[in-house]
This record gives sequence, C-alpha cells and structure tokens, in this order.
Amino acid sequence: MTHNHDKNVRSKGSGDIVTYFKSVPVRVTVFITGTLLVALILNLALSILTLEKIYSKSLLSEYSVIGRYYVRKIELSLGFGKTLPKYTGMEKLLKSIKQDYPEIADILNKVFASLDQKTLQNLNSRTGFVGGEIAYLVARDYLIEQGFLTNDPSGFPIDLPTPTIDLPDPTQQSLEIVNHIIRVKTDPLWDKTFEVNLETMRDVRVVGWFMASGGGFNDIKVLILDDIDFINWENRHEVEGLYKTDKITIAKVDVPITVSGKYHLVFDNRFSTFSHKNVLAKFYLYWSED
Repeated sequence: MTHNHDKNVRSKGSGDIVTYFKSVPVRVTVFITGTLLVALILNLALSILTLEKIYSKSLLSEYSVIGRYYVRKIELSLGFGKTLPKYTGMEKLLKSIKQDYPEIADILNKVFASLDQKTLQNLNSRTGFVGGEIAYLVARDYLIEQGFLTNDPSGFPIDLPTPTIDLPDPTQQSLEIVNHIIRVKTDPLWDKTFEVNLETMRDVRVVGWFMASGGGFNDIKVLILDDIDFINWENRHEVEGLYKTDKITIAKVDVPITVSGKYHLVFDNRFSTFSHKNVLAKFYLYWSED
C-alpha cells in the first residue's frame, strides 16, 4: 500500500515537471514575441519622428534656396546702383511673400523702410571688391544693429572675426571665384570651376578663406582639384589634390597653380548623413600678365 502510494506521488511529481518544461518554450516564445512587438512599436515611433524631422529640414532647405536666389538677384542689382524700391519685380515679390507669410509682413515693412538711399550706398560700399566684406555678413550685421535679428540665422558666431585675405599687388589681376554664403547639401558635393592658362598668366594663386556652420561639429571638407582628380573624388576615390582638408570648420587658403587647365573649388559634405551645412566662402584667383 505504501509502496503504491509512493509510486503515485513520484508519478504525479514527474508529470508536473514534464508539464512545466513543456510550458517553458511557450513562455519564452510569448516573452520574445512581446519584446519584439515593443521594439517594433518604438522603432516605428522613432522612424516617424525622424521622417518628420527630415521632411521639415528638406522643406526649409527648399525655401532657403529660393530665398538665396532672390537675394543674389537683388544684390547684383544693388551693386549696379539700382535702389531697392526700383528693383524690377520687387513689389510683386514682396506681395507674394506677404500673402504666403502674413506674419512677417510687418517685419519686412520695417526692414525696407529703414533702407534709404544713403544706407544702401553705405552697405554696398563695403562689398563687391577683393578686400570687401561678404554681402551676407554685411546684411546680417545691419539687421542685428537695427534690432531685427538677435543672432545669426545660419548659425555663424557673431563675435568671431572673419579671416582676411592678402590683397593682390597693384600689378596683378584678380578673378572672383566665390564670395557669398553657400548651402552645401549632404549630396551632391558643391563645386565651382575656374581655368588657368599659363601662356598668358604667371604667378597664379588661389587665395581665400572659408567658415562652416551646421551639424554637430560645424565642419566641411574643402578641396582644390584638377579635372582628373575631381572625377575621381566625385566617385569617392582618394586623391592628392592641390589643396585638401579633412573635416574642418575654418581656414585660410593660399595655393599656387603651376599647370594650365580647368580646376574645381570643392565643398564636400557627403560624410554627413542628415545635416546640410552653410559655408561662408571668399576665394579669388590672382595672377600676373606677361
């Protein structure tokens, strides 16, 4: 009797153990499935937030490109002596902006009311020549002085003096390569071409400076390349180049050119996944004529 009772107890205990171990895979499966669902939900939420952020940046970038186009057109006209109120299409442009963005109509009215003929002439006199200032910085400083801005809209430090470049000798010629603010996207790279002909040019140099803003480290890659190196670099191959930096924020440049041909000033931000960069750049080509 006792023997049968012990046997039944052992049989019952063994059955509980078997049942427990059979239920372990089910419990593990439920736990893993639950964990995966939570992870997928979190990943979906993060993806939506990331997409919204990317879309917002893309939208702002498009508006910035359009805005810089019109600013450049206005700068050119002002440089030739045309006053702002007489700029062809200005009334239509301002009307369109005010309709699309009524909240800034009052600000625009105040800004343009402050730009009389004397003020415009004074601002223009500071730009447009080798030793002059970049128009963007002149406009920014004026708007800050007048109280329309409190900081730099492109992220450049207000209190950091911009570099200066050596002026050409009185006997030298000069050609502007770039002298304004550039929006450099994550892809493609930005480049500006210029040509050198040593049959008519000697003592050729590229002189300038740049400053980058944007992303976590305010950095950009800058290169001066001939045609062959440019093709290789554009296809993500390593090159030596006439001038080449790693990721950098600010620098002065003075590079001699000793071979005739077409060259490229390159700003490359393809190392950045999401962040476009703003680059202040002032570059000139100096040379003497035979």
